[in-house]
Amino acid sequence: MVAKASEGLTGVAGYVPDAGVYSLVPGGNDTYHLQLDAGSDKVVFSVKAAEVQKVTKGNSKGGYTFVQVILNPGAVVNTHIKMLRDIKNLQDPTLVRLTAAAVSTVSSLSG
Repeated sequence: MVAKASEGLTGVAGYVPDAGVYSLVPGGNDTYHLQLDAGSDKVVFSVKAAEVQKVTKGNSKGGYTFVQVILNPGAVVNTHIKMLRDIKNLQDPTLVRLTAAAVSTVSSLSG
């Protein structure tokens, strides 16, 4: 899923490993990968450093630091979802519809 930054979407937040948190610098050719849940790659948000205005670092928990990434207008955020049925913390109306359909399809195939 790809979302473009607009007035309603100006940033994205998630967790990054403590070891890489200080390499998050706006600009350049790197890509930031933020996990929705610390230590889990089930949902990962990706954004190019060139599209980032500011990075705010938060608390560290279990080897991961919470960060908020403020985006430039028009920035693109890619959302990588590994397994829809295991996602409980992402409250996005579009994904809720997709999750329901995917879980329903998987359940009907396995039954």
